[in-house]
Amino acid sequence: MLTEFKDITNPTSIGTTASHNTVHHIITKGPPVTAKPRRLHPKLHDAVKAEFEFLLAQGIIRPSKSPWSSPLHVVPKQDCTVRPVGDYRRLNAVTEFDSYPIPHLHDFAQALHGKHIFSKLDIFKAFHQIPIAEEDIPKTAVTTPWGLYEYTRLCFGLSNAPQTFMRFMHEVLRGLPFCYVYLDDILCFSADPEEHKAHLHTIFHRLQAHGLKLNLSKCEFGVPELTFLGHLVTSQGLKPLPEKVDAVLQYKLPETIAALRKFLGLLNFYRRFVPKAAEHQCLLRSFLKGSKGKRDNRRIDWTPQAVAAFEKCKQTLAETTLLCHPAPSAPLALHVDASDFAIGGALHQ
Repeated sequence: MLTEFKDITNPTSIGTTASHNTVHHIITKGPPVTAKPRRLHPKLHDAVKAEFEFLLAQGIIRPSKSPWSSPLHVVPKQDCTVRPVGDYRRLNAVTEFDSYPIPHLHDFAQALHGKHIFSKLDIFKAFHQIPIAEEDIPKTAVTTPWGLYEYTRLCFGLSNAPQTFMRFMHEVLRGLPFCYVYLDDILCFSADPEEHKAHLHTIFHRLQAHGLKLNLSKCEFGVPELTFLGHLVTSQGLKPLPEKVDAVLQYKLPETIAALRKFLGLLNFYRRFVPKAAEHQCLLRSFLKGSKGKRDNRRIDWTPQAVAAFEKCKQTLAETTLLCHPAPSAPLALHVDASDFAIGGALHQ
């Protein structure tokens, strides 16, 4: 089937205009914001410069004479390369918010009951497929050691960028109940192989009509289970990813409030898999009272009871097994519980 849709599997120039009318607007209030250039670490200099030259050659950025400017920020990627982006916090502060809804991470499982075969599709250079409105391009200017550059295509860090792209993807795949899209990730689910082929054919046709390409290195086709949005998806239900669970199990006893916040963040990504999570975490959360935010480096005075609660939280996640897909025709029951120190609830079927 992929050979039938060569256009979506053969990415050409990133700067090639896709076949759609979506444009990203940056509506601001007040005068232009500016920033001084930041010095780069010597080890990052060559890699960042090479990436800027690549983006310039692709037409993703261009030299700028804008009165706007934001500082350069370098983000490390999982493949050990770097992604230079603008630190657009000051620009975002004067940008009108786009209220278009971003789907909740948990919603993708609502339609998976009775589905046995799955595919995961990843859009190639997704954000760069959306042009920025010509009048707003100067607002994206980034100051670098090599001069001022502005983005002609949607880029990371801009306020409302996820909303613009999500609106576009909903337009592309609207009316297809056999797929779920979260930004540039698409999950296709079917009851059997023949149905799955028909579903993929429809999705491929939509992508081709809108000029979108697939990043085949990140795609999976026609498998009984796969990872999607941090979960292992199977026909029976969802499971936490083993590597994520292992990261929690290997987490050392936090010494500061900031480290404890990080641990609870890892743990609570899978909170809905853990019965009585509020009760287990109650003692740990008592340390957060009066906290000054994410960078609170006050040291924690651990008691034996608190250490036991920390280990209990890790163990309860290790013992989780499966969260079943909800059956559309089965009745729902809300189970709630409360005590002197915690309240909780769960939806059962």
